[in-house]
Amino acid sequence: MYEYQAEEIEEINPKIGEDEELQKEWNLLSNAKEIISQATFIEQAVYEADNSVYDIINSFINRLSDFEEAGSKITDIISYLKESAANLEEAVSEARNLRDSIEIDDLRLQECETRLNELNALKSKYKMELPEILNYYRKIKGLIAESKSDITRISELEAELKKKSEELHKKAEKLSEKRKRISIKLEKEIVENIKKLAIPDAEIKIKFDKVTRKKVFTSYLQGLSETGQDSVEIFFSANKGVKLQPLSVSASGGEISRVLLAIKKILSDKMESRTVIFDEIDTGIGGETANYLGEFIYKIGRFHQVVCITHLAQIASLADKNFAIEKMSKKNISEVIVRELDANEKKEEIARMLSGTKSELAVKHAEEIIKKNLRRIDG
Repeated sequence: MYEYQAEEIEEINPKIGEDEELQKEWNLLSNAKEIISQATFIEQAVYEADNSVYDIINSFINRLSDFEEAGSKITDIISYLKESAANLEEAVSEARNLRDSIEIDDLRLQECETRLNELNALKSKYKMELPEILNYYRKIKGLIAESKSDITRISELEAELKKKSEELHKKAEKLSEKRKRISIKLEKEIVENIKKLAIPDAEIKIKFDKVTRKKVFTSYLQGLSETGQDSVEIFFSANKGVKLQPLSVSASGGEISRVLLAIKKILSDKMESRTVIFDEIDTGIGGETANYLGEFIYKIGRFHQVVCITHLAQIASLADKNFAIEKMSKKNISEVIVRELDANEKKEEIARMLSGTKSELAVKHAEEIIKKNLRRIDG
């Protein structure tokens, strides 16, 4: 790691104060046209314009000079005005020098910007200013020199590293073989499940490629990532005759939701327990598909906490706990009220979902639906 960092710092080769000087130069170059314009304007306003500032001050001096013997106050005023005129001359001279010294150089401006970005990226990466980075560089160069002095130890470590690398690649190969075997079964299970979710002609293919990494700390890790040697992507087609493409490209939002739901259902008993949220995943679904969707969510709920926002009775009827969400409008504010439903309120809400009414007959029918759905899944 230290060698890589040292090489990176050497390649950029920062100097103490370089970023500050470049920032000043960049500020000057990026505002060069405006600075030149303002410097020219100052000279014109002071000397060249009709009724110029310099002329005005001199006219004041001339007018008061006739009364100079009348008192020291007038003498003081004249002195201040002459001093102001002299200062104006200095200011105009400096403005002229500044204007003449500035060169509009877009190429140099780009060079400054590129170098500043390079230095700022280095500071951001190491979370240090340039003096600290250079101190750190000297420190790690010392450590590198010490480590290189122990040639025997380095050779031993390299031999050990090579051995570990070979073991790691073998394990990665075995893991890849297992993944490929299991992927065939997983493809089949995903297809079987998403067909039940109203995508009858779906095709799924899990494709494997080798990991490619542009920068690797050591060649021993070439072709590997934190998860092995595989780069895995799911390819999908929803319709017959349509070429398989990456899921993220070929699937609609609803199709992606159903594929992910199927995967979560298949893997629910193998994943670490977590909270899974489904926000109106039932959009555009009804009938038998809704029954399957409710079954999937119910089975995921055996192993995880599931929060599901739904408008379908088939899904709501399977929940362990139900909450009604109501929006209440008052004079100056709207409130959203979330209220847990008891057993009777659940039946009434299911009845309303099914038939739009909470009549006694509708509630009785809802109770039968709830029992029927639970028997179908558990039975």
